[in-house]
Amino acid sequence: MKKDDGLLTGQNKVVIGLLLAVVWGVSLAGCSTPDDKLELLPTLAPTQEADLVLPEASTDGAPFSDISVHAAAMRPGYEGDLDAFAGATRYWLDADISSPPYSIVGHENVRYVNASADTLDEVVFRLYPNFLAGQEVLLVSDVAVDGSPAEPVYGVNRTVMAVPLPQPLPPGGTAEVSFAFGLTVARDEVTDTYGRLGDLMDVLSLPSFFPLLSVYDAERGGWWRERPSLQGDPVYSESALFEVHLTVPSEVVVVTVGQTLSQSDNGDGTTDYHVVTGPVRDFAVYLSQDYELLSGSQDGVMVNVFSLPGEEDDDAFALRATQQALEAFNREFGEYPFAELDVVETGTLAGGIEYPGLFVVANGVWDQENPFFEMVIAHEAAHQWWYSLVGNDQVGQPWLDESMAQYAVEVYLREAVGPSFAQGTEAYYSGSVESYLEDGGEDMPVGLPVSAYSSQTYQLFVYLKGPLFFDLLEETYGQEAMSEFLHTYFDTYKYGVATTAGLQRTAEEVFGDDLDPLFAEWVTAE
Repeated sequence: MKKDDGLLTGQNKVVIGLLLAVVWGVSLAGCSTPDDKLELLPTLAPTQEADLVLPEASTDGAPFSDISVHAAAMRPGYEGDLDAFAGATRYWLDADISSPPYSIVGHENVRYVNASADTLDEVVFRLYPNFLAGQEVLLVSDVAVDGSPAEPVYGVNRTVMAVPLPQPLPPGGTAEVSFAFGLTVARDEVTDTYGRLGDLMDVLSLPSFFPLLSVYDAERGGWWRERPSLQGDPVYSESALFEVHLTVPSEVVVVTVGQTLSQSDNGDGTTDYHVVTGPVRDFAVYLSQDYELLSGSQDGVMVNVFSLPGEEDDDAFALRATQQALEAFNREFGEYPFAELDVVETGTLAGGIEYPGLFVVANGVWDQENPFFEMVIAHEAAHQWWYSLVGNDQVGQPWLDESMAQYAVEVYLREAVGPSFAQGTEAYYSGSVESYLEDGGEDMPVGLPVSAYSSQTYQLFVYLKGPLFFDLLEETYGQEAMSEFLHTYFDTYKYGVATTAGLQRTAEEVFGDDLDPLFAEWVTAE
């Protein structure tokens, strides 16, 4: 698409400069929210017996399919990316989702492969629903390792589940961990700061609704057990293959990470779905009786927009904007490898939230007359490169995905709308930071953990100053060299986990300069 064919046209072009000061103050991917919402996670009361009956977990091992079934989740020509995961960690989930009020019960098997250089005596999972709800809503039972019962050890307000191994697991070794799990979801009740997990506006949102592996990082002392901050994204995980079997009420539309291989009506009011993914670092499900689907392709990728009724023009706008983002980012960052990209309207309290191959946009901004709608789409689409494909510690180094995604908004505007809009956005970032400092605010580096910032400074430095760092690189070395850097960084860390140090190494290799002074001034304050 030509630059002049962008979606910010007519009156939107006139008001965009005035609105930027407002729209960037609204939350994007769980980034900024009123201070009165950022309360500390309460101390959990003793575990309550829930009206939830977990199934008996099988210790016979999961019937993992041949890895070739996962090719359905890949864009044609990218099936070869699965080869590196043939002997890597895999998830197998089988879950039943009831009619409202929703409950989810199921089995999970994880074939964990020790990719570290250390011998391990435990495998650690994160129970993210317990963090989001501030209490134990995700229950686990019948934990076993290679078919033998195991007694998990819980920590960090039952948001961490450590499973001891019956014998040490050497580098390259494999252990299969299995268990039953279940949770209930209250209707029309916001359980977390951004409404990530819940049944709001007749949409059931289930991100990371099962025990998800943590990350083993020897340089940081072993398994990641840190408690996330409520104002950022909580998930830090590694890429793996997921195979998921869902049984859901037949009347709902089902949206998931990955590709649906088949669906079959059970004749009892329920339908079975068989879903597979490419290499992804999380899995999420969204259900609603009200969802309408609008689809279109871009560069061999099927873009699906799942929206609530009555907004046909806005839905078409969302589809076109996502297609433009795919076109721009494929060219400027590297090729998107998955067969689908889903855009889902929900009642989230954030502007948008990203997952692998899927992102949600808030109903409150789902309006083509609101320029923030297009900005959110661009930002969340960029997270498919910076978070989903190139992972990072979103809690300890959030700038790696959030600042990069915010810089990508400028790339989108330059490529899809026109250079003047990218320049105006950069000017807004710069002016906001300068205004804060002139008013006596303390300057901060952009590369700190989420917990180091207040709500205001997290927004200001990670989302506004952070992209200025990448603008500076582009202005110093030129757009062509910047494009080479972004492609090299993407290719180096695709499906992996990047760090600030890794990004600096890549930049120094491409630009041919020692960037220690620049990173010390802008990023690390060292």
